[in-house]
Amino acid sequence: IIGCFFAARLCKYTKRESMQIGTGMVSRGEVALIMATQGAPLGLLNEAFFAPIIIMVIITTIVSPILLKFAFAEKKEKPV
Repeated sequence: IIGCFFAARLCKYTKRESMQIGTGMVSRGEVALIMATQGAPLGLLNEAFFAPIIIMVIITTIVSPILLKFAFAEKKEKPV
């Protein structure tokens, strides 16, 4: 979230848009899963790291939509 937030700020996005971009980048689990699946048979990835990668993919897949809901929520004005 933080890395993409600052990259978006450098590209002149607003703080809100930058947070939305950063939050949207949380769920990149499919890339990690593909890399782990391809790297393990080639000996590039120790099997001890495979289970934590799977857990990380599951957690980010579940958490990402929740964070996106908050990032895109409109602020409601309080009645006076």
